[in-house]
Amino acid sequence: MSGGGEYLKDEGSRGQVVIAGGVAGLVSRFCIAPLDVLKIRLQLQSHSLSDPLSTPQSYRRQPPSTTSTLKDILQHEGVTALWKGNIPAELLYVTYGACQFTAYTTFTTLLPPMAPSMTAFIAGAAAGATATTATYPLDLLRTRFAAQGSDKVYSSFLGSIRDIARSEGTRGFFQGLGAGVGQIVPYMGLFLLLTSPFGPSFRPSIYLLAVVTPQPES
Repeated sequence: MSGGGEYLKDEGSRGQVVIAGGVAGLVSRFCIAPLDVLKIRLQLQSHSLSDPLSTPQSYRRQPPSTTSTLKDILQHEGVTALWKGNIPAELLYVTYGACQFTAYTTFTTLLPPMAPSMTAFIAGAAAGATATTATYPLDLLRTRFAAQGSDKVYSSFLGSIRDIARSEGTRGFFQGLGAGVGQIVPYMGLFLLLTSPFGPSFRPSIYLLAVVTPQPES
């Protein structure tokens, strides 16, 4: 590492690495969006988004498969339905990475002197919690858009924000936040703790993986 830590070996400047990682994350997210939609549909397909207690008799007899779910989406909603929720998902990837990277560097400088491994754990856990809280509304919108079928609950991205704000209030954007933070705190803390033995010259590069893959999926 040279230039006071501004350059990563064989990778360019830190800014270049972060930008490249962000672009890679956006492109990757676009490519895997259909799989995300299928996953969410399979998780929730036996229930209706508007009536979570409903369970059709056909689902009780034979649970849907990935192939049948894909065919059903293509037949009734069209190929574009495989990218439902992609706008908030793309925004989530960009903002989460920026929040997490900024929070991590900030917490690292604010913490009192301690063992590098403890600094990495605490700063990583705090950065994960901060980024998850700041971007949780986008994660919620991503999931709700991906879950809705041909009977749309939300007609547009801005419309969904208005509907949730009107019917559920501000708290509606943070439903399930406690579980999300409880999941990400040990995940990011351990992630940074386990990479700390490799030294600061290696950590920014491996930390980029957490930037382009924001958080463990629920």
